[in-house]
Amino acid sequence: MAETIDLCHRTTEAAAAQIVRDGRFLTRENSREAFSATHVDGQAEGCGAAIVHVRIDQA
Repeated sequence: MAETIDLCHRTTEAAAAQIVRDGRFLTRENSREAFSATHVDGQAEGCGAAIVHVRIDQA
C-alpha cells in the first residue's frame, strides 16, 4: 500500500469552493504552479482563510 502525503493550500473561500467544484487549481498568473504546505499554520497564513486539503500518493 502506498503511503500518502497531506498538503494544505490556503486561499479565499470563493477560490476554495471553485477548487473543490472543478477539481483543479487555477492561479491568478495562469501558471501551472499551486503552492501548498505540509502544515496548516505557519508562513502561509497570510494567503487566505480557507484551506484545501489534498492527499496524494507518495511516488
